[in-house]
This record gives sequence, structure tokens and C-alpha cells, in this order.
Amino acid sequence: MHDFVSNFWPWYIFILVAGSMIWLFYLVFSQSHGVKDKSHKIEPTGHKWDEDLEELNTPLPRWWLQLFIATNVFGALYLLLYPGIGVYGGLLDWRSADFLGEGKTGQYETEMSTADTKYGALYDKYLQQDINALTSDKDALVTGSRLFSTYCIQCHGSDAGGGPGFPNLRDTAWQWGGEPDIIKQTISGGRLGAMPAWGPVLGDSVGDVAAYVMSLSGKQSEGNLDVGKEKFTQLCV
Repeated sequence: MHDFVSNFWPWYIFILVAGSMIWLFYLVFSQSHGVKDKSHKIEPTGHKWDEDLEELNTPLPRWWLQLFIATNVFGALYLLLYPGIGVYGGLLDWRSADFLGEGKTGQYETEMSTADTKYGALYDKYLQQDINALTSDKDALVTGSRLFSTYCIQCHGSDAGGGPGFPNLRDTAWQWGGEPDIIKQTISGGRLGAMPAWGPVLGDSVGDVAAYVMSLSGKQSEGNLDVGKEKFTQLCV
């Protein structure tokens, strides 16, 4: 059973691909198997561009023609053996699902299965431990550091200080909460970080709110911190 919404598209693809390849074969052979004129001379065809740029009737190099034919033959054989034309499955009946067996599909499942076989025992050991206990496990910290360097530093920086526009993970201000379970939830499910424009809402209090937010990480800025905290609590929390 195919995934097309109607039978029109498989036939459309088949006719387009098969027709194009047949036409290319015909074009090549019709132009390369004519009667050869041994007295043929390379002469202008009469087509000119830019006053002195002329088109000659020079035949294509033989290797170029052979490469063109080989490319078409390869394409025809590939489409004959493997799926690529509409719902035709190919003579080899090849499917990506065959990598894992019936009921499994795709490269993603294959790679996940391989990774689970290779690293499953290691992660299962950590999953059975409390998060607080893992903070004193040197092997767990090394593993976590490597994972952070692979997946997190692009936004949060190599020192976890936060890149431009991204949170600083080294201070004590946690937007979504700093408890271990909440941090785990943030890592596993992510957070929606898109914030609407608050300028029209805050008005002249924008500077006060900015000063208060900066004060959370120990930075100082001009502004009324009390007003900023009040507005932040009302509108931003």
C-alpha cells in the first residue's frame, strides 16, 4: 500500500520519469548513429552572438558521449532494481524496514536501536539513581559534561554562562525553577522561549523591569528596583 493520496500521482511520476529516460536514450542514439561523412569538416553553422562569436558543427568528444550513455544506463538500472518510480518497488524488493525487520521503519529506528545496545546499560545505571546522588558520581559528571559539550554549548556557552539571547545557567536565577526534577523536565521537554514585545504594555517602566532582571544575576543598572519587581511579578512571572 502506497502513501499517495490518489492513483494519479504514481502514474504521473511513472510517465514523467520513464518518458524522460526513453527520450534521452532516443536523443543520444539518434544523434550518434547516423551515417558518418568521412569528408566532414568543422564549419560554422551560421549562428552568431556578439558579432564574432560563432557556433561550429564540432561533434561531441567520444568520451563525453559514452559518459552520458553510462549515466542513463545507471539511472535505468537503479530504477529497475530499487523503488523510485511511483509505487513500483523494484526487482530487489528493497525496503528501509528490512534493516530492523517487519514492523520497523526508517533509519532513525535503526540508529536508536544501535545506540540503545551500545549505551543502554550505562544510562540504565544512572536512571536508577537519584539526581542528587549523581552530583557526587565522578563518572556521571564526566558523561554529563560531554553531553553538555555536544548538545548545549551552542546556546548556553562552553562555560554555561549563556550566549547572546540565551539564559545564564551559572547564576541563582531560574526562569522555570532550579529544582533537579524541574531541570530534568526542562532538558527532556524543552521550554517555549519566545516572548512577545512588552514595550507597549510596560511603557516608561521598561527600564525599571530591566534593572530588576539584571539585579537577579548580580548586575547593576539605573532604575527603580521596587517598581521593576512589582511589574515583573504582575506581568512576567
